[in-house]
Amino acid sequence: AVASAGPDARDAAPERAVESFRAAWQAYAAEANEGPLQDGCAAAFEPARGRRRGAVLALHGFGGCPQQFSGLAPLLAAAGFDVVMPRLPGHGRPPRPDGRDDLTGLPTAADWGPAYDGFVTTLGALMEHSPDERVIIGFSAGGGLALRAVAQRPALYS
Repeated sequence: AVASAGPDARDAAPERAVESFRAAWQAYAAEANEGPLQDGCAAAFEPARGRRRGAVLALHGFGGCPQQFSGLAPLLAAAGFDVVMPRLPGHGRPPRPDGRDDLTGLPTAADWGPAYDGFVTTLGALMEHSPDERVIIGFSAGGGLALRAVAQRPALYS
């Protein structure tokens, strides 16, 4: 006799993969959000609603923060995508005592490539945990980083 696995067993593996993806994101975000940050600059997550289709990696622009996607993320989530919004390296630091932006953590022209290559490599490893469609979007400098990520790993993203 052959036992049927049934729909619950068939759905368990993808569900475990989604849980693994979300756990990997939570671990990444916890580390990325250490230290003082401006309001709205913490790495953020918007969970998919309804039937899950995949994950979107949303990269903000230079000088911006993940809240740049606060209007778009709920729409993507409603379409079935988990939306992960990391903070670009060096961004989101609180203002200096004189009120001006603190740019000391931003990569310089000399280390821009290595700093952001490492960033997109780390995020690519995170996105590998998503068992279904993987989409990457970016605004301004985030768009350039999205292109860099796709060039690094073209088969990873839709």
